[in-house]
Amino acid sequence: MDSNEIRVGKISSVDYPSGTVRVVYEDQDDAVTRPIPLLSFEYLMPEVDDMVLVLHLSNGTEAGIVIGRPWSDQRVPPENGKGLYRKDFHNKVGKAFLRFSEKDSETMTLHVKNLVIEAENVTAKAEKDIVLDATGNVTIKAAGKISAAAAGAFTAKGSSATIDAPTTSVTGSMTVAQDATASGISVAHHTHATPHGTSGPPL
Repeated sequence: MDSNEIRVGKISSVDYPSGTVRVVYEDQDDAVTRPIPLLSFEYLMPEVDDMVLVLHLSNGTEAGIVIGRPWSDQRVPPENGKGLYRKDFHNKVGKAFLRFSEKDSETMTLHVKNLVIEAENVTAKAEKDIVLDATGNVTIKAAGKISAAAAGAFTAKGSSATIDAPTTSVTGSMTVAQDATASGISVAHHTHATPHGTSGPPL
């Protein structure tokens, strides 16, 4: 084998801790390389029988580096098109991937089962809208304060609402469309024995 030769082989075995593989060349009487590394700044190990390109740095099959996995009849692009970028994070197509499509309104999609973002600070900025859409629950927790501010109207809607706090303050006026109860007494239907007297039970 000539030096600096690029050859096509198949993965014979994978060493996950070291990030190396052995490659078998079926056109060379099934010769198998020693463990060789992958040319990569990221970690996604190939699987046994995957086709790979190997750059050999010296004569023989003992020194080389895997430079990538080419598309083939057995491994075709999961999708295609102009202006499309896709990075799969798993050997099973569709399990986890990052996708950008210029055609689909220049949309970037991250598809995973679970997502954890770890950072000292996180800021999300949008020129227009931010939408949180969950079929389950949405939970917000903070060791400190939680603040929500809007230049326009602020609306919260649900089947019921609970404010659990030792004290609650409303700095502006408040309108209640229906009845309100304070310490078991109806605001709309309570009675006074005398004008300006103590409230009695509801009618």
